[in-house]
Amino acid sequence: MSAPEASSEPQQKPRREPFGLVQHEIYWRDRYDWLLEHGYRLRPRYHPDWVPSWKTNSKLTAGGTEDSKSLPHIDLIDAVQVESDRPVVLKLVETHTSEEGLIVEYFSKEPVASDPRNHCIYSMDVLQPPDDAEHTLLVFPILRPYDNPDFDTFGEALDFIRQLLEGLAFLHEHKVAHRDLRSSNLMLDAKSMYNERYFCWAPDLKSDARHKITAKRTRTETWPKYYIIDFGFSKMFQDQEHPLDVPKYASDLTVPEFINPDIPCDPFPIDVYTFGNLIRMDFIDGNRLSNHNGRLGFEFLRPLIEAMTKKKPEERITMQQALEQFDGIVSELSEWKLRARPIRIPGGYIFAPDTFERVGANVSHLYRKLKYVVKRMPPMPPASTTPQPTAESASPSKAPAEDAQVDETPQAVDSESPSQSEQVKPSKPSE
Repeated sequence: MSAPEASSEPQQKPRREPFGLVQHEIYWRDRYDWLLEHGYRLRPRYHPDWVPSWKTNSKLTAGGTEDSKSLPHIDLIDAVQVESDRPVVLKLVETHTSEEGLIVEYFSKEPVASDPRNHCIYSMDVLQPPDDAEHTLLVFPILRPYDNPDFDTFGEALDFIRQLLEGLAFLHEHKVAHRDLRSSNLMLDAKSMYNERYFCWAPDLKSDARHKITAKRTRTETWPKYYIIDFGFSKMFQDQEHPLDVPKYASDLTVPEFINPDIPCDPFPIDVYTFGNLIRMDFIDGNRLSNHNGRLGFEFLRPLIEAMTKKKPEERITMQQALEQFDGIVSELSEWKLRARPIRIPGGYIFAPDTFERVGANVSHLYRKLKYVVKRMPPMPPASTTPQPTAESASPSKAPAEDAQVDETPQAVDSESPSQSEQVKPSKPSE
């Protein structure tokens, strides 16, 4: 083919190198130096002069290294706060079309920040990206999916439910409707359970993304705190006694109010419904399309769930009433029940353990149960001593240094459950 003929051919886009940067990661690479100047260091993958580690070390394999892992979400990236050597997550929040930044800031400031009922994710810092007036950058601590690692006892699972009921009641008390309650938006601060850092987007791996990591302590030994994240769909209603708003379509499409999507309604009963339905699917009935297929032994929560998910919103209990009803139910449970091990129902993405695994799990659980009893560790923390907010949440504008060995985490990772993430999905800014 002659040169003129070749020039008439349409130009082909250069093919992306395997495990190279994907389109939405370019945004972060272009701001690597700026973020470093402001105290946040991204992974080597985003350095402007990045050379893949597997190209300089023959012992490494592409796809099996930390710098070959791309970002699962277009609006989130993991980083390290240089001064404290603390792992964090940066989130791009739409400035003009979302109230997320304002709501997070409200719950991150005193006196609201240090209220023990506050379970809203707090912002450690706020940055304004250069040449991007459409977005603000919020800096969050790293968290894990709420059930990773899995609950060791019924008491641990019930502590999670109670903390979230408490946090959501607090949210509603401050006239904020979340409007997108789902499993991936409920996170665990597990830094007290681990001795090493884990990889943000695959929390079962160490920070090198090559080796497995396991918790060194259970929830019963540490009683961690849970957080509500992703306020991208949320709205604050100021002093309105009975606010009305067009329902916001989100993850749970079974919400009865969605039948008439154009009719304004009270958004708070929708939160009650979605959290009640979440408990039903994650802990009782299951959802075979997700990694939550229910657990055996939580039928005692059925009356609470039914009261939270009434078809008519005016017949549903409030979040505060749900908390009070929950406390009444739990008060009737025996210590033996609270210390028992909840069993996941096989199905969907959950596989039944073989006999050897089942026996091993039962024996190790019995050993831990005896240890808890001997050490007089409570099967569930008293409501009056719900885990206090960390020092960081009490002073969210500052991010104090923490033990470099330990970590926290947000988000998760798979499409359904991970993440601090699917919050606001900004248009690719070259992202």
